[in-house]
Amino acid sequence: MIVDALLGTGLNGSVAEPFVGAIRQINLSGKPVLAVDIPSGLCSDTGAVLGDAVRADHTVTFIGMKQGMLTHEGVDYCGQLHFDSLRIADDIYESIPVSGFRTCREDLAELLPPRGASSHKGHFGHVLVIGGDYGMGGAAIMAAQAAGRTGAGLVSLATRAEHVTAALTRAPEIMVHGVRSGHDLAVLIERASVVVIGPGLGQNAWGEQLLMAVLDNCGSDKNRW
Repeated sequence: MIVDALLGTGLNGSVAEPFVGAIRQINLSGKPVLAVDIPSGLCSDTGAVLGDAVRADHTVTFIGMKQGMLTHEGVDYCGQLHFDSLRIADDIYESIPVSGFRTCREDLAELLPPRGASSHKGHFGHVLVIGGDYGMGGAAIMAAQAAGRTGAGLVSLATRAEHVTAALTRAPEIMVHGVRSGHDLAVLIERASVVVIGPGLGQNAWGEQLLMAVLDNCGSDKNRW
């Protein structure tokens, strides 16, 4: 096994020799690699590779999880993450501003609590997804399907009429409406408790009309966005 402890979190520029050569040898070795705190050459803040970086199979990081390990290219270089607080007191952690949160199973359990046996789709909101211009219908269809899978009771999709058949074939539980312009949206928006606009919307006149219709009909009701 190779233990990588060449460079740490203070790196703020491109990796230079002799470290470049050492990193490349490590990556070509074919041996298991354990990185200490962070793979050498990886930016701890952004997850960018600073020229060259070690591809670790496991990374043991200390005191705090580095944001760059969970974002951008960092996810490809850290391998399996292991954390050790080095017994830092909880009150010290609580005094430091948090830059991000990772969602875990416990978080999801709180967001999607068990539902009563007598509950039905009308109890869990109505999501309206708007989008899917020509050539981009898949984005809106997948967004609507995702809304249903993450807990929405009712899901409507407003898209190009040409995409209605494809949407119903992929997800027949979605209520799909072909819309020609923003005038067709008023009734759909009125029924929705949450409005999602953007997936595959494009930048043509059709998408612009739909966006203006949403802005006009939703007004300042931010709870619907």
